[in-house]
Amino acid sequence: MKTIKITLIALASILMASCESYYRVVTTLDSDGKAYREIYTKGDSAFIAGDMSKNPYLFDISDWDIVRLDTVNKYDFFGKEAEINVKVKKTVASIDLFSKSLRYGEDKKSFAAPEESLSKKFRWFYTNYKFAGVYKKVTCEVPVSIDKYLTKEEQKIWSQGDFSKYKALNGSELNDRLGDLESKFMEWYSRNSFEMSLTGIKKYSDKNIPDTDKDIIYKQILAYDQTAYPDITPESICKAMDMFYKTNSYSRLYDSQKEEIDKVFDEADSFINILGNVIRYELVVPGEIIESNSPMISSGILTWKIDGVRLLFDDYTLTAEYRIVNVWAFIVSGLIVVIAIFSCLLLMKKKMLKKLKK
Repeated sequence: MKTIKITLIALASILMASCESYYRVVTTLDSDGKAYREIYTKGDSAFIAGDMSKNPYLFDISDWDIVRLDTVNKYDFFGKEAEINVKVKKTVASIDLFSKSLRYGEDKKSFAAPEESLSKKFRWFYTNYKFAGVYKKVTCEVPVSIDKYLTKEEQKIWSQGDFSKYKALNGSELNDRLGDLESKFMEWYSRNSFEMSLTGIKKYSDKNIPDTDKDIIYKQILAYDQTAYPDITPESICKAMDMFYKTNSYSRLYDSQKEEIDKVFDEADSFINILGNVIRYELVVPGEIIESNSPMISSGILTWKIDGVRLLFDDYTLTAEYRIVNVWAFIVSGLIVVIAIFSCLLLMKKKMLKKLKK
């Protein structure tokens, strides 16, 4: 059975309970709106040998060009090196067609199919382009809403790092304002672990557990486990309930129905598996970058990190604006200026000749 532990490294540590998969997505836009995409990841030996049933991607790649790399390469995924040995590639007439043509499981939609768009506005000397990519919030049903613990603003800060309202604050001031976000999140996560564990126990127990008892048992578990991140599982809850009711019936129930109870728990928190996906999204544009919410811009390449953390509470939107010089507009404008000057000179010459004739 899967045991959920959370460490201090912000919300990203939730991914410890899942199997992390890394994807490098490189999207190149050209001046006429076409989009070329390469997606790198690691496939197992069976896939590298040609077994398509072992597809390591989040979507069906049967209509993509597949390139199995000769060697396993390591790539930096924001401080963590991950291995890649395969890529798929494809060119489409416009970037929005990538997602529209994909086939994927509904549970993988948030990562596999971002809603991407590219619009343009003509400015004579320049044409401005606006790119947007929206990765939708992960669909997950939990017993207790995060809204009971964190405000919408706090959720945004905790999961996506939106500090736009706190730019004037130093580290000490930020800690005063935001230092309790982790503890609030842990309260939410621990309570959900408790409720999801209890679901399996109640399914195989004929005893009623009043809500007032639930709250006391939950607090006792937290008091008993003094670690920063208590390990709440069906087994630990059964032990706590035995202590509360002064019996051993719940531990005996767990011993006899362990596989079934654990299965209910694992199904309840199965959404964690999809949270383990990490995407390094790189966008290459053909013009001058004007504005973007990308945290990393280097040599004309914009880079974002997309993972389960950022999609847990809200959509995550990538934005970029760039412009392309309309060379022909400068040429035409130059010709117009030259023609205008020439016309003025010609007109002046004609006037002077008329004066001389008089």
